[in-house]
Amino acid sequence: MSLTGVASHERGSQGSGRLMLLADCDQASRPTPREVVVLVRVPKSGSTTLVSMVTAAFPDARIYRMPHLLRSDEGPSPLEKLRRARARMRRFWKLFGTVRENTAWRRLSARLRDGDIISGHFAYGTPALPGVNPNCVTLLRHPLDRLISEYNYARVGFEQRWRVQHLYHRGRLAAAARLTFADYLAFLEDNRPLFENIATRYVTGERACADPAGFLQANYFHFGTLERLDRFAEGLSAKLGVAVQPRHKRITSERADIAMTARDQARFERLYSEDLNMYHEALALIDRGAA
Repeated sequence: MSLTGVASHERGSQGSGRLMLLADCDQASRPTPREVVVLVRVPKSGSTTLVSMVTAAFPDARIYRMPHLLRSDEGPSPLEKLRRARARMRRFWKLFGTVRENTAWRRLSARLRDGDIISGHFAYGTPALPGVNPNCVTLLRHPLDRLISEYNYARVGFEQRWRVQHLYHRGRLAAAARLTFADYLAFLEDNRPLFENIATRYVTGERACADPAGFLQANYFHFGTLERLDRFAEGLSAKLGVAVQPRHKRITSERADIAMTARDQARFERLYSEDLNMYHEALALIDRGAA
C-alpha cells in the first residue's frame, strides 16, 4: 500500500513543512479519492508519541483529533457509558457543530483536503468517509507493558479527579483505582468480552481476523512498535518523503513494579492471546523490512 501522490516535503518561507501532494501543484490533475493520513491510536501504546511525530513533520497540515470512539471497551457500567457518550458529543460539537456521530463524519468528509490528518482512539475502518482514501498508521506495544501502563494511568487519573467525579467514573478507571494488579486482571477476565485483545480490535476494526499481522501488512500505510521507534520513524520517513523524527519518551518496562504469579500470567495470556500473536508477528515483519 502506498500514499499515492505524496511527492515531497515543501518548506515555506518560515521553514515550516506541510504534506504536499502532486495535486497541490496542479489542481486540474487532483487525484481521486483525496489522500489523508489516519492515525489509529491504540491506547497506552505510544499513540501520543505517534501524533507528535507526524504533526511535527507536517506542522502546516490540518489535524482532526476525534474523540474516543471504540464503544466495546467502555465496560459494564451505565455511568461509564454515559460519561463516554457525553465526551463524544462535546468533542463532535466543538469540531463540527453537531452531537451526532454520523453527521460529524459527513461534515468531516466534506472538509477534508489532500494531506489532512485524522487522529483518534477508534478502530480501523471507523471513519466512514466517502471520496477519501485513509492511509492508516499505527504503533503497537508489548501487550503486558501496554496493560501495566493502562493500569497505572487509570489509577493516577482516577485519584486526580474531584471526589464528585468518582461517582460517575466507573469501569476500568474505578477498578484500577481500588484493586491490586492481580485483582484488576481478574476484573478484566470477569468482563472478558469487553476487554480482551484490545489492540487487535483497534487494528482490525473489531472484526474477526485469523491473521491480524497480515491484516496490518495488507491494509496499513505504515506500522511499527514503540520498542522499535527509531525503525518506525525511519520507515515512515522513507514512505512520506520527509524526515519524521522519533520522539523518545521513557518507554522502559514497568514490569519490575508488578509481581505476577503463575495464575496472573495465565489470566493475562487468556485475555490477550491474539494481541500477543499480532505483536510478535508484527515484530517479525518489521525485522524483515516488510512493515
